[in-house]
Amino acid sequence: MSLKIACIGDIDFISGFGLAGVSQLYLHERMEATLANIRELFDNPEIGLIILPHRIASQISPELKELRRKKPAPLVLAVPDKSGWMPEVDELRELIKRTVGAEVVVRREE
Repeated sequence: MSLKIACIGDIDFISGFGLAGVSQLYLHERMEATLANIRELFDNPEIGLIILPHRIASQISPELKELRRKKPAPLVLAVPDKSGWMPEVDELRELIKRTVGAEVVVRREE
């Protein structure tokens, strides 16, 4: 069984992921509607990954933590959007560190 990817964001954000093959696209217009979409996605056993822009994920962080506490899947991945905003803590890096047990550092060879 292969799991599906869902993406929530503004039109530019979801359009890019749609072109990359993501079929579950949700336009973010109001935070209440976005939270309802995320709750639906957490209840859908076919969804394995939810991609959100960092700025949306940070605004609904308490709700996301509560959903993750109740059910660890699907994985929620916050990525930068066109605004370029990045949080102080990179959640993907922290997830890899917890999973692998060590920090993976990439260095450039000169």
